[in-house]
Amino acid sequence: MSSSAETTPDGAPPTESSAVEPPLDWADFAPLPAPDELPGVPPDRELAAVLQRIWSDRSERRNEADAETARTRKAAADLAVHVARLEYLLAEAAGPLEAAGKRNLRRRLDVVRKQMADELAEIEVVASIPTGRPFEEVADEVDVLRWRHSDEYTAEFVIETVDPVVRDRGVVVRFGQVVVGAPRDEPLAPEQAAEQGQSEQPAEPEQPVAEETRETRELEA
Repeated sequence: MSSSAETTPDGAPPTESSAVEPPLDWADFAPLPAPDELPGVPPDRELAAVLQRIWSDRSERRNEADAETARTRKAAADLAVHVARLEYLLAEAAGPLEAAGKRNLRRRLDVVRKQMADELAEIEVVASIPTGRPFEEVADEVDVLRWRHSDEYTAEFVIETVDPVVRDRGVVVRFGQVVVGAPRDEPLAPEQAAEQGQSEQPAEPEQPVAEETRETRELEA
């Protein structure tokens, strides 16, 4: 039979000192004074400073990349102008090159021009030549260098392109430089037309006139 008396783990009868103590309460703790400032930088401020540095570095790199992209695309637009000018020059040189037996040279140069134009088109930089188009269709994308009025023109249209229109991703970034032909406001009278026809003929070269020098005047004196 087991005894009903409570014993301690070592088998000894319980004593008053081995009784379970009551749990502690918040009132048993005495408040301690908190320091005015914690040592070092607070974690939230340190984290905010790190995030600010990361954001500044990313913004700086992004601005540098945007500036480099802008310079590259401007260079591409300038190159598109030169490619268009090369087309003008090849058209002007077609006759002389053919007369000199260099037709094959012109063809090879034109192939190179087309290759450069195709490479620019890959990045959506395109130059267009508005010659022959009605002026009202291109008025917003060209600068008129001069007007040429004549009775042979029945409407306003581009008769000569000095510089092409350049578009970058569909947006005009360089205005074309053109000459526009237009009809006269009032037709000329027959006598005025005859006078203008005479005035448009090349003038006879003037005979050189000997300029009287100071030495000649001194000799005559």
